[in-house]
Amino acid sequence: MHKIKFYSSKLLLKLEERPLATLLIISFVLRLIHFLINRPLWWDSHIYVGMGKYIFSSGELGWWEAFRPLLHPFLLGLSWKIGLDPLVVGKLLDLFFSLLVIYLTYKIGMLIFDQKTAFYGALLLSSTPLFLRFSGLIMSEPLAMALSLAGIYLIFLVLINPNEGYNHNSNYNSNYNSSISEFHSFYFFSRTTAKLFLAGIFLGLSFLAKFPQGAFFMAVILAFIFEAVFYINHQRKFLWLFWKNTFVKIILLSLGFFITVLPFFIFNYLKYHDALYPLKTGNWIVGTATWHYGSGWTYYFKEVFLAYPLLLFFFPYLYIFFKDIINSRKELISQRKELISQRKELISQRKELIDHKKLNNFEEDTVESKEGLAKSNPKSIESKAKSAGLTSQLSFTAQLIIVLTIIITIAYFIYVPRKEARYLVTILPLLSLCSVVLIKKVSEKLISRTTSVLRGNSFLFLCVLLAILPLIVFFSYSESTIPDKEIISELKELNITKTIISSNPFFLSYFDQPTVLLAGIDYASPIYQTILKNKDNYSLIYLSFCDLPCAPEDKSCLQKQKDLINLIALQNKEVLKGSYQLDSEKVLCEYSLFIPN
Repeated sequence: MHKIKFYSSKLLLKLEERPLATLLIISFVLRLIHFLINRPLWWDSHIYVGMGKYIFSSGELGWWEAFRPLLHPFLLGLSWKIGLDPLVVGKLLDLFFSLLVIYLTYKIGMLIFDQKTAFYGALLLSSTPLFLRFSGLIMSEPLAMALSLAGIYLIFLVLINPNEGYNHNSNYNSNYNSSISEFHSFYFFSRTTAKLFLAGIFLGLSFLAKFPQGAFFMAVILAFIFEAVFYINHQRKFLWLFWKNTFVKIILLSLGFFITVLPFFIFNYLKYHDALYPLKTGNWIVGTATWHYGSGWTYYFKEVFLAYPLLLFFFPYLYIFFKDIINSRKELISQRKELISQRKELISQRKELIDHKKLNNFEEDTVESKEGLAKSNPKSIESKAKSAGLTSQLSFTAQLIIVLTIIITIAYFIYVPRKEARYLVTILPLLSLCSVVLIKKVSEKLISRTTSVLRGNSFLFLCVLLAILPLIVFFSYSESTIPDKEIISELKELNITKTIISSNPFFLSYFDQPTVLLAGIDYASPIYQTILKNKDNYSLIYLSFCDLPCAPEDKSCLQKQKDLINLIALQNKEVLKGSYQLDSEKVLCEYSLFIPN
């Protein structure tokens, strides 16, 4: 036992010496193990590759889905256009952006909290299977997360250096005293404005990678407004100045955001005659085939927070945060009243001392007059405001941005009819940091209480166990899905040079032939009939009814499935048949390959 304690303390000491390098090495190793498992790609992964090919082939190859954002497909298509394998490039991009997300999480934790919180928060994020599985999956989440965290990080830099970009005009000090030190007029061209503008660009790019990332932009705007309301000072000049600076920050951030997303909306208007068409279509898509996915307002609590128990510490963190806001607001009001009364009293004393000095024609100030004038000095008022804790505004605003982002994102996905645990992966960095903040507080209290039933070391060991167990389950879990590589190897003997008709998009990743997807059972038969009517030549038909699902007990849908298979079997020759099992539903899926007669 003593040896274990010795080696563990020695290991922790080494970790503390180079925390960031250690964190990135651990994260890289975890992702390397995940790569070696070689888990199958998802439906959306192949669609993103197909969209990239569509963009860079002017629509001749690949596939297009209007409701998907374009940034990730653009990167994959660019790699394909220059002759690289988009599957390999996609996995490398996932690795890069995943490590960048972990790095930015650490840097944000360092800015807002402390080094231990930053390290263990980023480590918790890195080892959470919900995030880990996106390394090598070729989905848009790692890219969107990296961009949004970059934007948030720049905003936090502005909050931590509030005077950078403000006009330090001494005339303001002579006219009035603010309750927050060094708060002055805003320079429109400065490092601060550049950071805010660049942050808006990053948040805009994040939105173009994944539409729900707009929650980050919304949270920042709301946090700036709440900041102004919370720290409001009822002096008219200061009130005007505070709101002026708040609006300037909002305008700069919005300018960067909307300049970035505006070309996308213009493109939508030119292509669909509706600038919001992708958003409207996406809103419709998440309301379809809901029986295939989770449901209920408690879904995310069960599938995310209970599945990864350390994230449950976010809820007491949330309670403490809002409790502190209420208490701080009450304290601020009382402190301001006290400061205002003190200021009035000191000003009157100052006037009395000056009048007394003039009246008696003193050549030199007495000791009493010097002390009185020093007390009535505006700078002394500022120092009292500082010591009263009024400069905690920076930490308040930063944590408010984090909390609002999490709340808005969860609220939105609870509202969306189709529910999947992966939807919350984009807020995992923020959830991890908040959870570790409370874990650290609880452990410190337990360590200080020697009579506690649960000791601090035992509590930390339990936390480590709760972090490792989901990881062990994740690595030992094997996913089974469509055997795409086996099917591709079988097709080498066939001459696939013409159009491919498929119910599954995996052909988009492996073939550079025109591909038509049978998009849903309601559209599958009309699409096939249209191809026959136009006498379009095709080389292959792939069909699996697990790709064209029916709602439970929907007899008309089942009849459509039966009619489609009979029609295709009648007009084509079956060359391959097989089956695979869907892990999520324990359903055996049969598939068939057909070639024209």
